[in-house]
Amino acid sequence: MKIRISEADTLALDDVWGLLSESFGFPSWFGRNFAALSDLLEDVTVPAELEIVLDSQDEDLARHRFFATLAKVASRAAEENPILQVAIYTV
Repeated sequence: MKIRISEADTLALDDVWGLLSESFGFPSWFGRNFAALSDLLEDVTVPAELEIVLDSQDEDLARHRFFATLAKVASRAAEENPILQVAIYTV
């Protein structure tokens, strides 16, 4: 499974949580926060590639911080879970 999330292409942050939840089959109680995401990504049992594309030109600092944190959390989870591969790009 390959999932691509691009800061430039995503309209709403809630869409990111929804995409992650749907793609990975997270349970209905997924809290849509970074702590919960970290726990669930560390427990992924199906091989997955998560590609995160950061937008260095994004002028919305809160939004950019969200994506930077997403990249950091996913990278750390991949260190704990060898089935999860994470690639981070900046454009």
